[in-house]
Amino acid sequence: MFSNEEKAFLEQVADGTLPVSLFTHTAHIRLAWLLLCEHPPEEAFARAAAAIQALVRKNNINGKFHMTITGAAVEIVWSFQKKSQTVSFDQFLEENPKLLTHFKDLLFEHYSEKLLNSEKATRCFLEPDLKDF
Repeated sequence: MFSNEEKAFLEQVADGTLPVSLFTHTAHIRLAWLLLCEHPPEEAFARAAAAIQALVRKNNINGKFHMTITGAAVEIVWSFQKKSQTVSFDQFLEENPKLLTHFKDLLFEHYSEKLLNSEKATRCFLEPDLKDF
């Protein structure tokens, strides 16, 4: 189902060989979208977390992983993906530009700043304290 480029992206993130400079916000959303194309949300989240943690470890960039934001990103992408009929990531972004332009607003609909800034939210996935997904 995935193109060779998409497969390569998933493999590079998972094995930590994707250049860190290429793991942008868009890449984070792309990772969630690709994983959700093939897995239920819980598994997509587990795979995304493992892949990003591998990337962080391999590149020795400690402090750059946030478990709750990773889980929330998967949940937010899933909420848009359930309503979408698109078959490509580019089409998905065209249909849902808020994922790129207003992602923090989407995140803060569900989480308070206090919760997201907590040490526990960095290490463990915490459920939203404002509004469920």
